[in-house]
Amino acid sequence: MTSIARSGLNDSNLTDALARTAWTCLVAAAILLGTFFRFWHLAEHGFWGDEGITALHAAGHTEGDVLRLLGGVRPVPASAVNALRLPGASGPVDVVRALAAEDAWHPPFYYVLVQGWERVAGTSPARLRLLSALISLLLLPAVFWLCVELFESRTVAWTAVAIAAISPFNVEYAQQAREYALWGVFTVVAGAVLLRALASQRRSWWIAYAVLTALGFYTHTFYAMVLCGHAAYVVGLRVKGDRAALPPFLVAAGVGVLASLPWYAVIFESLRHKGAHGFFPQDVKGAVYAWIVALSSPFVDLEFLSLKYFVAVGGALLLEIVAFVALVRSTRFAQWWFAVSLAASTLLLQIGNFGFTDEPRYLTPGLLAVEIAVAWLLGSTIAGTRRERSRWGSGVALAVFAAVVAFGAADCFARARTPIWWTNTYGAPLARLAARIDAGSPNPLVVGQPRDWEVVTDLASLLRPTDQLSLSTAVLRSQASPPRPAQRAFLFSRYGDLAASVSAWAPVHPIDVEVPRFGYGLIEARRTKQPVQRVTWLWTVGG
Repeated sequence: MTSIARSGLNDSNLTDALARTAWTCLVAAAILLGTFFRFWHLAEHGFWGDEGITALHAAGHTEGDVLRLLGGVRPVPASAVNALRLPGASGPVDVVRALAAEDAWHPPFYYVLVQGWERVAGTSPARLRLLSALISLLLLPAVFWLCVELFESRTVAWTAVAIAAISPFNVEYAQQAREYALWGVFTVVAGAVLLRALASQRRSWWIAYAVLTALGFYTHTFYAMVLCGHAAYVVGLRVKGDRAALPPFLVAAGVGVLASLPWYAVIFESLRHKGAHGFFPQDVKGAVYAWIVALSSPFVDLEFLSLKYFVAVGGALLLEIVAFVALVRSTRFAQWWFAVSLAASTLLLQIGNFGFTDEPRYLTPGLLAVEIAVAWLLGSTIAGTRRERSRWGSGVALAVFAAVVAFGAADCFARARTPIWWTNTYGAPLARLAARIDAGSPNPLVVGQPRDWEVVTDLASLLRPTDQLSLSTAVLRSQASPPRPAQRAFLFSRYGDLAASVSAWAPVHPIDVEVPRFGYGLIEARRTKQPVQRVTWLWTVGG
């Protein structure tokens, strides 16, 4: 902590020993807790659909492989289904082919990394998530570097590192086997490299920026939002009189985009055959709720325990607004325009489809810009480097910083101790359903339907290796008198039409499980005093 205090406040006017010690303790605590929460209970949360698709594609397999395996008239053991998520003899070329054939919207760089990681570290859910957790740690030095380049203040930089470490949003996606942590790291590193290239005008930095641009596009399709933000920033500098900024940026960005064109050709071909990637439209109420969830997620999770934390959500949104207003009023154009352009490009491109999605992960670059703006507000006020220098202001900023760390830690603690969270709600009942299936028969048969294929593969990972699965009701019809005494049959579906169709020729009996309420369900839970809801995804077949 002493080293943080010395390096963090060497550019400040804060001389109060108690405040300096408090700030240092908060930074150290946030970094230590944030690191701890990234690795704590990695295996406890349900392995949900998107993570299962990560494992499937990293193994070089596709949805078609799953449907061919499970679509016949003979059931297959869960071990055979789980084998589709193992890399086996496949290589990077198989990963690229699988994504190009089925999921071109997700570029291959992260999935190739996962395949190599699995060969070294293993294929369990915890080992798969460990890669994202380790990648997420790279965000901390990257944020420090970016803030030093942008604000020339180690106080702000250390404050930003603390916020990035303990942010519930960052910790959430550090524990998912998806590419969002890597996307965030590339966003921050590319920003720092851009600022260094603009300051030095050295060719090596522009080459590095071109490479990062290409890697960013090969990590996430929406890296285009980052490039748009950087373009707006450089154009703004040009308007303000910096004539040397634009030409090398256009060359470096152009090289990066050209390097990514082969994959975008794959995306356009996918669009031609399959149409646009589908996102569910939002009504006004849904859109407002989605944006509140997204914009507050860097500091407090809207789904944190109960609705009484709406006050904290309001405080988080107010803090973000004050941070950007103060940033614009108190810093040079080249400083505030960087954060504003990155946040605005992310949010405006998403607003194009009103509401777009209730998943904050698609706003990763903009939310990181929000974290940086808030870090500047708190760090510069605590250090006394802003125009309004006062012990009272520093004390308030220190108290707000403490609240940010405390809420982040409490949120991460609550999430770590909960088997499910609102970001993967449809996977919530799977562990309980798997337990019911295995408790009901020594050799059960589980029959689903093709549109539930990804959830069925998630369920397979929770069942005994010898349990039988199929995606065809012909398996039931092929039995002489389903179910046979030695094998109890179950229907598994998130929709009731499967049970309705089977009930026309065999008796079916629903099995309900209780899961926590999330989203709008929290409002209903408070009104009815029922924090759980019953879902029916499982039926027994026969008497």
